[in-house]
Amino acid sequence: MIPIEIAESSLCMTTFEEQNNSKTHQAELDLVQEERELAIIREEDVKLGIARKYEKHVKPRNFKEGDLVLQKIELRRNPIEEDKLAPNWEGPYKITKVIKKKRIENR
Repeated sequence: MIPIEIAESSLCMTTFEEQNNSKTHQAELDLVQEERELAIIREEDVKLGIARKYEKHVKPRNFKEGDLVLQKIELRRNPIEEDKLAPNWEGPYKITKVIKKKRIENR
């Protein structure tokens, strides 16, 4: 049985030009870097949008040096020992240094 490509040539095979193909291939390779840069810009835009949306619901709290705070216990080390009556907070901890966080500006 003869493959169809050998028996009848396709439009792709009849119009193929190797030099034109290599030029087109090189042009597409040149555009790959531009597409990557656009994807990075879109990714950063999405991340900033998510951060803005998150910060709308966060209540700002201002702490001073010497304040006492509790820290939420996020993960239990051993899930078998996890207990409903276990504390959700640990501490108190004393604030030793206040670090200002830069807020994201709305566009």
